[in-house]
Amino acid sequence: MGLGEAFTALMVERGWDLPAAGAGLCERWAALAPDLADHVAAVAYDAKRGELTLHPDSTTWATKARLEAPRIIADANRSARTDAVRTVRVLYHPALRPRGR
Repeated sequence: MGLGEAFTALMVERGWDLPAAGAGLCERWAALAPDLADHVAAVAYDAKRGELTLHPDSTTWATKARLEAPRIIADANRSARTDAVRTVRVLYHPALRPRGR
């Protein structure tokens, strides 16, 4: 068990603020969605709304992220051992393409 998993397990065991368990999603994005991580960035997590915000680098990847949203939610919640993520928001506009891509 990695350090992140151990900490999450401790949070669940002790009943600490479970929505905070989702806060590390952006940092763990590449491990959660390795098939998307090269083209879709996790840019924010809103604990109050349970919303993970993604920023793809093209319309193709925006569509893929939207189609994969149920899997992303399930994988994120399984990783955090909570139901912290309830929705995925995909933000894409050609003028807002991430730099360096």
